[in-house]
Amino acid sequence: MSGRPWLACLSAALIACALSGPGCTTPKTESPSPAPAYTEVATSMPEAAEGLAFVVGGRLMVIRDGKSEKATVRGTVQAVGTVADGGGLLIRDQPGDASAEVSRYEPASDKMTKLWRSEDAGSLGSVRYLSQAESVWFSVFGDPETVLKSATPPSSEAMVRALDSSFNGDFDIDSRGEITAYVGNAQNPSVLMVVDAKGESAVPTKLGLIFSPDLSAQGTELCFVGGQPSEDLSVWIFDREQGALRELAETRQLTPTVPVFSADGANIAFRSAGDGSLWIVDVSSGTPQKLPFVADEGPISW
Repeated sequence: MSGRPWLACLSAALIACALSGPGCTTPKTESPSPAPAYTEVATSMPEAAEGLAFVVGGRLMVIRDGKSEKATVRGTVQAVGTVADGGGLLIRDQPGDASAEVSRYEPASDKMTKLWRSEDAGSLGSVRYLSQAESVWFSVFGDPETVLKSATPPSSEAMVRALDSSFNGDFDIDSRGEITAYVGNAQNPSVLMVVDAKGESAVPTKLGLIFSPDLSAQGTELCFVGGQPSEDLSVWIFDREQGALRELAETRQLTPTVPVFSADGANIAFRSAGDGSLWIVDVSSGTPQKLPFVADEGPISW
């Protein structure tokens, strides 16, 4: 995926950790310590992992019947993104291109359909396809600012979506295109914004670092990676209806990146930046389970 926003966010986190020291005054009220021990399981494949898609060596892989299978997709897959009713979003051009081809892959039929090709100047960042709204949403890293845009396939014309705060290119949108979550640019502590019918509001958190937001299919919950610059990051969940923020503390030892909700919202999958391993964490229990697969750096999807 051109621009690789997940890499930029992770790099920023590592830089922040290196710069923070004994004199760091970043609030730490939302990072309980120590983290509980996690569960590492290797004997059986959890049923919840079925349909998870990821990229290995430029090839799209999908978990089917407890095994990782190569999808019959030609060319190099740059990244996998979310499609509301299943499948993946494939960006197949090389990083740094001003344009990128976006195609939809449907696991049930093992079919890929070309949706749209961006002709925007600047590097393409995160991308979402909303099948219900028949629209592609994407961020573009430009000069002087990063913007959020949307387009209706197969048209190459795109419109800028107005945001109240500065934007770092890291975002998600619900399946109906009614709720948007995005991360503010170059702020410490990080700011996570939500846009809905009521307007824009900030998620109430004092975490120093936030990235990779992902909305549940119903838009009621929001997961993301967050923490303090001098501590391990972890997966967090924000309940939009209750206004409650909760840390999945057992993920704190696993250097999580790119978390994504399952369709039913009962599980969250993520990739470990440490060794590329894939994990699933049960939202209710908070217990992570390791899968016997590794993935390329970049988004994963159900």
